[in-house]
Amino acid sequence: MLKNIQDKYRFYGAVLYGIIFIFGLAALIYYHDIFFYNVAKSDFNNWPRFIYVIISSFFGFIFIAVQSAKNHKTDENPISPILSYFSRYLMILILCDAIIFGVLNAITSTSNYIYYYLSPAFGIAIGYYVDIIATYGFNFIIKIISKI
Repeated sequence: MLKNIQDKYRFYGAVLYGIIFIFGLAALIYYHDIFFYNVAKSDFNNWPRFIYVIISSFFGFIFIAVQSAKNHKTDENPISPILSYFSRYLMILILCDAIIFGVLNAITSTSNYIYYYLSPAFGIAIGYYVDIIATYGFNFIIKIISKI
């Protein structure tokens, strides 16, 4: 199935994200009173909602990691896929999740119960398309900085 060592590391990274997702989902179910509430809190106590988005983005990232392991993408990057999964991609996922969290909480109509429908959909999409976001997002930022 996985002939290349890089592909095995990609698969192991997907398994690690899967384990984190399963434990996070178990925590969401067990501590549902902490994570699910109808009215958004006005202070920093909204951290459970941020965790909710992070867990859903990990779920989306699992699919792209398994898909890249099966498609035998060969990178010219000498860094191990596991290291990039837990440094580069983790940073991008958390940054994008913070944007989703902030935007959905800032909009009054989505800051309440609708948040629980929109945030996992956006989180899964961000997790699945994180490689595209990393490639084009960083190039866009570099172009903007170079014009300044």
